[in-house]
Amino acid sequence: MANTEENMEERILQAAEEMFMKQGFAKTTTAQIAKEARCNQALVHYYYRTKDNLFNKIFESKISLVVSNLVSLNDSGNNMNFEDKICKIVEIHFEFLTKNSRLVPFIVIEFASNPGRFKKIVESNFNRFRHMFFDKIEEEMEREIKSGNIANITLAQLVQDIVSLNVAAFLTHDTFQQAFGLSDEAMSSHMEERKQEITKVIKARLRP
Repeated sequence: MANTEENMEERILQAAEEMFMKQGFAKTTTAQIAKEARCNQALVHYYYRTKDNLFNKIFESKISLVVSNLVSLNDSGNNMNFEDKICKIVEIHFEFLTKNSRLVPFIVIEFASNPGRFKKIVESNFNRFRHMFFDKIEEEMEREIKSGNIANITLAQLVQDIVSLNVAAFLTHDTFQQAFGLSDEAMSSHMEERKQEITKVIKARLRP
C-alpha cells in the first residue's frame, strides 16, 4: 500500500511539473494535473492540498538535487583545490540546467508575473542549505584571498557571475540554434563548448 501511495504521490508531482512547464502556473488547474496523473482531483488535494504546495515541492526538489551534488564537493576526502572546486560548481549547475532546460524560460516568465512566490522559495531554501555548502566555500574563499591566490571577490558576486552566465546560455539556446541553423547534434556540441567557455571566464575572474 505504501509503495502505491508513493507512486501516486510521485505521479501527481511529475504531472504538475509537466503542466506547469507546458502552460504556466496560472493557467494550470488541479483538475488538469489530476487528468495528467490519471487520478481523481481529490487525490491531488489529499497529497498536496493546494496548487501552491505542488509548485513549492517541485522547486524544493530541484534545489535539493543541485545542493546535494554541491555538498559532495565539501566531503572531507575531496582534495580539489579551490579553483577546481569552483569550476566543478559551474559544471554541476550547467549540467542541471541541461537536464532541466525548460526550467529557465519558465522561471523568467513566472518570476515576472509573481516575484513574491519565487522570493519565498529562494529565501526558505537558501537559509536551509546555506550552512551545508556556501558557508564552507566562503571560508575557503577568504583564505584564498588572504593568501593572494585569487582576486578579492565576494561569494555573492561569484555566484551571480556563474548563475547569470549559465542561465544566459539556456535563455538564448533556441534563438542561437535557429539563427545559425544548427542541428540538434551540433547544438549539443555547441552547448558543451559553451560550458567550457564559461568555465574559462570564471577562472579568469578569480585570477588576482
